[in-house]
Amino acid sequence: MLILKYYLIIIDEYYTEEEAIDNAIELAKDKLLTNKTIKEIKDITILEENNYSSKISLKLFISVIENIGEYREIQLEE
Repeated sequence: MLILKYYLIIIDEYYTEEEAIDNAIELAKDKLLTNKTIKEIKDITILEENNYSSKISLKLFISVIENIGEYREIQLEE
């Protein structure tokens, strides 16, 4: 089952194209870092950028370090 989440943010501010891209990347970083398994973001690459009259669409490739392991103490018996 595929679950898609859509959200709407209304912002009454105007940005240059560069500022809009930077803000979109920061928003993506913030959303990723809310995930508890994401430890660190290593690199962000813009794969595709589409400019429309009033919006910018980005496809990003984001490299992260993820904490997926489980820590357990091991006791050695002698």
